[in-house]
Amino acid sequence: MENTMLNLLKNKWVKSSLLVATTFCILEGFDFLLSIKAFAQTPKADIEKVELGSVDEDEELHGDFLGVFFDGFFRYDDYIKQELLWINYVRDRKQADVHILMTIERTTARGREYTLTFTGLEDFSAINDTLKYYAKGTDTREMTRRGILRTVEMGLIPYIAETPIAQFISIDYKGKRQPVFQEEDKWDNWVLLFDVHGSLDGEEARKSVSFEGSISAERVTPNWKISQSVRTNYSKRDFKTSDEDISAISRWHSNRGLIVKSLSKHLSAGISHSLSSSIYSNTKISFSLAPAVEYNIFPYEESTRREFRFLYRIGARKRKYIEETVFDKLEETLFYESLSATLELKELWGSVISTLEGSHYFHDLNKNRLQLYSNLSLRLFEGFSLTFNGNVSMIRDQLSLPKEEATEEDVLLRIKQLATQYDYRFSIGFRYRFGSELSNIVNPRMSSGRRWY
Repeated sequence: MENTMLNLLKNKWVKSSLLVATTFCILEGFDFLLSIKAFAQTPKADIEKVELGSVDEDEELHGDFLGVFFDGFFRYDDYIKQELLWINYVRDRKQADVHILMTIERTTARGREYTLTFTGLEDFSAINDTLKYYAKGTDTREMTRRGILRTVEMGLIPYIAETPIAQFISIDYKGKRQPVFQEEDKWDNWVLLFDVHGSLDGEEARKSVSFEGSISAERVTPNWKISQSVRTNYSKRDFKTSDEDISAISRWHSNRGLIVKSLSKHLSAGISHSLSSSIYSNTKISFSLAPAVEYNIFPYEESTRREFRFLYRIGARKRKYIEETVFDKLEETLFYESLSATLELKELWGSVISTLEGSHYFHDLNKNRLQLYSNLSLRLFEGFSLTFNGNVSMIRDQLSLPKEEATEEDVLLRIKQLATQYDYRFSIGFRYRFGSELSNIVNPRMSSGRRWY
């Protein structure tokens, strides 16, 4: 028996197992000692509270917690579950007492406007509200998610007031009682941004390097919107094959500007310009200037929930080409017009974003383009959602195509634009989630690490 035990102890797998078991026992013992120490240091009043009321009462009140369905919160879901402990998180709106829809719009200074629409369901159908939270472009993720959490808490108060949970809710005011003065803005609503970044990656048979930089200035007020930006991009890709080494260089520069005047709750007018250069598009320089007018069926202040906009542009474009085009041109001046219709809806049943745009050149009406882009997300029934997005274009206006035939490298590496009469892209998917109605628990153990808050 003794020899058998010695042989087992010499086995490397048995040694490893014993080491793991011993480590586990030490950790468990350490955790147990910490628990005893914490229990011993807990004030008597706190211990009695846990034993006599907290656990049993929480279990009894759990059925009175609001069932809340969070829609559009994405990366903030786990954080809210960890911080907001007095509601039940349900997996589908059909099981909810309150449906909270969050939509996001970009503001000046690269900030974000978060619109939270609270919709009461079943017994709470008479209570509806909309709150907004504004995050600055310089705010950290922690600052943003705390602001969203606070907005959620404020919006839920009217619903909580109708439940037995209300007796456990307290409201504190942490500010000082003083008049509010509007500070003078020394920048007069102007926001400037300087952005530079680059990347480098590779392996034995390939490598790539890229650089992109931009400078932008923007001024946004209720009556005016003015923006100006300059961007540049350079990228180089090198490949090694058994026959030869291949290099692909892509480079483009652009300057874009826009001025828009608000004429009414539904109407606006403006002018835009663009100055660009691109190897891919065979343009040494391209300049365009286009006045525009836009009409929105819905008031602009409702843009976070719904929009139905018609945009008309008419303009002129001056181009100089890098290579002679298939139409024997090295430069030309073109006049064009375009009309687009955009529908955006964000409702409890899902969301729709769709744009149909048509354009043509005046010198030849056959030189035209028709584009359709759509993104659809529908909740068809409890736990089941369908998503679809895609775009399709009918193309007959490729005036900048070079006369010289594209090489094999140009085609495979997409260095130059190729002749085509159409392009398309579609994707479709569905998600079906079922099981427990509640989703209150967060457990981040052994996660992949890509948890963006």
